[in-house]
Parts: sequence; structure tokens; C-alpha cells
Amino acid sequence: MVHNERSEEFVSRRYSGWNRPSPVRTKKRRPFLKLILLLMLIFTGVYGYIFLLPALSQGPSVEKTTESIDEIIKSYPEYEIGVSVMDVNSNEKIDLGEQSAFTAASTTKLLTAALTMHEIEAGKLNLDTDINDSPVSWHLEQMINQSNNASWKSLNDKFGKKKMENYAKSIGLNSYKHEGNSISPKDMALLLAKLYKNKLANKENTKIILGHMVHTNDDSFIPTIAETQDIKVYHKYGWYESNIHDVGLLVAEKSTWALAIYTHPKDNDNHSTTSRDIIHKVTQATVNQLTPAP
Repeated sequence: MVHNERSEEFVSRRYSGWNRPSPVRTKKRRPFLKLILLLMLIFTGVYGYIFLLPALSQGPSVEKTTESIDEIIKSYPEYEIGVSVMDVNSNEKIDLGEQSAFTAASTTKLLTAALTMHEIEAGKLNLDTDINDSPVSWHLEQMINQSNNASWKSLNDKFGKKKMENYAKSIGLNSYKHEGNSISPKDMALLLAKLYKNKLANKENTKIILGHMVHTNDDSFIPTIAETQDIKVYHKYGWYESNIHDVGLLVAEKSTWALAIYTHPKDNDNHSTTSRDIIHKVTQATVNQLTPAP
């Protein structure tokens, strides 16, 4: 009996744990499961980021206009063409073609307008100040909206060559020359961007200038293309002899770009139809990237 009891006790002690889960196995299994879950989360996050990355990068990009605009410029070897495109918010920009100063024609009326507002905000003028029997406000509207050269001359004569050039340099327009009225496309794009961001005048005075840049006496250049594609355009064209240009702000749903297009035929003849075609094509190439298809 004693032997049997000891045997049963021995067996009971030795094998009593067979029906219980092994603590050793449990400890090994839990970290392993946690590792698998962690790897799954990491993989899901990385894969999701890679999957979404192309979609995140599909926004308007000035850089993407380079190839198409460059092709347009090269297709007109008989022309000097200068183009600058600048994202007003990010300051991303491209400068293509001829970037030396062009005869600016009426595009630099925007510079005169900016200086006028600068003088008003400095207390040296006001919109009611008479210059040559007409108020400054009237000259601004006539100069920008109707491209009135007499109003432009009245304001320029009021400021003088030195003040005009000093002001241009103070806002970063190093190419501008009052004598001969010349400026580079990239400096004009910079002027437009600064104007839109209220860096040249306060909001109220900026709004006045922009208000004169719509429904102008000639909207046959940039607006003809851009405004038919749900883009708001503020622009100022320039046309002096064979120099035909248009510069403007293109306001789309997601971005606002400054666009400066300068054209001049190398033979100095007036090829207005060709110049207009160039401006239309460059505008369309710009719009294609400003409002990319979904």
C-alpha cells in the first residue's frame, strides 16, 4: 500500500502539469504576436504613404510649364521671346527665352501705378490731388484701364527719372531703366507677385490697381485664353511699334501665378498676328499646368 501511494504521488507530481498551459510557451507567443502587429502597422503606413504620394504631388507646378513653353519659344526663331512664370504663394518661378530687358511699352504703367500708391501712403499725394487739371485717381484709371499715355506722362513727370528708378530698385527691379522704358520679364513677374501680395501698397490701394486691370481697352491677349477656362485675370498689355507684350496675374482655385510674356520680331516689323499667337500659346501652356486635369 505504501509503495502504491508513493507511486501514485510520484506520478501525480510529475505529470500533474500536463493539462495546464505552459507558461514558457505563453511568454514566447505574446511578444511574437506583438511584433507581427507592429510590422503590419508599419507596412500599412509606408504603403499608404507611397500610394498617396503621387496624388499629393499633383498640385499646380510652375516647373511643369518649362518644356511646353520652351518648345513654343523655339518654334519662333525669328522672334525674341521672354517668358517668366511665378507662383505668387510659393515663389517658385521659371524664366525662359530672352531675359534681358525689353522695350516695355505700356507694361511699366504698373510700376508707375505702384509708385503712385507708395507716394499716397507716404502722405505726399492723395487720390484727389490734381495733376494737369485731373485728379490722380482719374489718371490711374486712364493709365491702366485705357492705356492712356497722357495720364502716364503726367504721373511720370510728377515723379521724375531718378525717383522712378530708385523706387524700382528698392522693390527688386534691377533691370528697369526709365530712359528707353525697358524691363526684363522676370522683373515684371516679380512686380506682379509683390503687387498681388500687398507688398507694394495696402489692401485698399492694391484693390484699386487690380480693379483697373480687368475689362481693359484690349483683352485680346492673356484674357482671351485664360478667362474662358475659369481663371480670373488681371493684366496690362503693352504695344509699342513691333514690341507686343502682355503681363498679368492668373487666379485659379488652388494657385495664383504671375505671367509675363514679351515678344519682339528680330526684323523689327510689326507682326501683330504672330505676336498674339505666341502670347495665346504661352498662356494656354501655362493654364494647362495651373489647372491640371484631375
